[in-house]
Parts: sequence; structure tokens; C-alpha cells
Amino acid sequence: MTVGGLIVRSPVDDLDFLGSMAGAYDDGAQRWLAWNQEGPVAETRDWFFNVDDANREHMHQHLDNSAERHYLDGLEYRHLIVVDREHGRYAGAVQLFEDQVNAWLAPHFRSRNLGADLFAAAAKMAHQHLGLKELYAVVAEQNLPALSALRLAGFQDAPATTETEQPEPGTLALRHRTRFARTCVTGHSTFRLLPDDLELS
Repeated sequence: MTVGGLIVRSPVDDLDFLGSMAGAYDDGAQRWLAWNQEGPVAETRDWFFNVDDANREHMHQHLDNSAERHYLDGLEYRHLIVVDREHGRYAGAVQLFEDQVNAWLAPHFRSRNLGADLFAAAAKMAHQHLGLKELYAVVAEQNLPALSALRLAGFQDAPATTETEQPEPGTLALRHRTRFARTCVTGHSTFRLLPDDLELS
């Protein structure tokens, strides 16, 4: 799926998964995601950020077993990778947990007005491919860039999500709605929901 300057697609292998995850572990991303998890060091993150369409096969040779699906096959949520249209560099990820979305952009793609494209793609995926009529995002009140991007993408303030009666203090719930949700079976692509993954075939 293409939205603005971004392409959102299913991950093919572990290189895709790890490359898309690298953008979530710098200090700026962790501040807003609040995972409190240690991730790859800056040098390793930069290595993934240098993967693109031109050198992807070469980079596979320098990452052992990266063509496998060890990470992907164990996921209990739907993970989609985000790459830039021009070069195919890892630009972030979209994660869908039931009817909630979590997403981020890699550091070198922030402050480029791509946040709205990111969340618009997530909403389009949820409504047109997964059949969800409502998609929620829960964001810290102080995360003004994310709130702005969500609202530009059509998300509106919501009183609650389906998993929590009220958002935690200091957070806001936003909701994207449609009356025309459907699953997607198009001429060239069919999204198949498998037990632990979302694949593009």
C-alpha cells in the first residue's frame, strides 16, 4: 500500500522485521513509546538504516539467517513495515493489536511531515484489508507531533477504547471510523490472515 511518500507492506523476512524495529529504539522514540526496553545500539541501528532496494541482497549476506522468519513466526500481533518510496529504506513500522494501532518513524524520516501518511496508511489497512470499522490509537497528551499527525490522518478524540474503559492518566484515545470496512481481495494482492501473522501473497 502506498500513501504519500511511504510504502506499507508485510515483512518478508527477519531483515525486514529487524530493520523496521530499529527506528523504535532511539531516545526520542522510546520517550513516546514508553517501552522501557533496551534495543540495538546506535551503530547497529545505523546499519539497518543503510539497507535499501539497491543493496538489500548484499546486506543479507552480512546478517546471519536474516532470510529466515524466526521473529515473524512468533508474533502475536500484525506487524507491517514502512519503507520510503524513493529508495526502499526502512522508515518505520505499523503494529496492529486487535483494533489498536502503534506506529513510529525512524529518526531520519521524522520532521518531514510523514506522520499523517503513516497513520492514514494504518487506518486504510485496518478498514480496507482487515475489515475493522474502528481503529484506536492511545497517545501521551504531551506527544504533540503524534497527536497532530493522527488528527491530520482523520483520527478524532474518543472517550474510550474497546480494551480500556478510560485511557490512562496523561494519555488520549483517538479513533478512526468508517461504515464501509471490508477485507481485501484485489487483482494482484490478497491479504491472508494467518494465526500469528499478516502476509501479502
